[in-house]
Amino acid sequence: MSPLKFTGFSVVNAMMVFLAAGCVLFPGEPYSGREFGISRAPDGSILVLYNPCASREDTGATAIRLVRVEGRLFGDSDDEILWEAKSETAGELREMTMGQLPDGFTEIVKLAPSLEGRLGIIVFGSESDRFQGAQFTTAELRIGRYLDARGRYLTRDEFMALDTCKAGL
Repeated sequence: MSPLKFTGFSVVNAMMVFLAAGCVLFPGEPYSGREFGISRAPDGSILVLYNPCASREDTGATAIRLVRVEGRLFGDSDDEILWEAKSETAGELREMTMGQLPDGFTEIVKLAPSLEGRLGIIVFGSESDRFQGAQFTTAELRIGRYLDARGRYLTRDEFMALDTCKAGL
């Protein structure tokens, strides 16, 4: 089983990498998206735990987006948006079910009926150029276990107890 591909970056960092290296997946900063655990509910819903690095100043969320990743770049304009919700203020968002609105969020794009292919979850912070993301396929997901950046399947409590600021988890 291949581990999830996680990324954490700002638009400026991404553009510098894109210009320097051509078409590549965006690299992460030191905390590099280790903040996501992704699972599947018995009804097939995609469940996401968000455990942001506590040392970051921007740990709130203003938008959530589920995309179908197209091409080599994750989070760019050719990715199809399968679901999106936004909030006017950054809230502490730690658990999400794709397609269900968290308190204070408004649905922008209704959940697509088909969630096939390489998918990506993106959580935007209060700074407009800052977001965290993770890529996965539904075949990689397990009921009751959360897939992390290292390809481990953890319980909810195990994942939320991780210090996501540490490299290597």
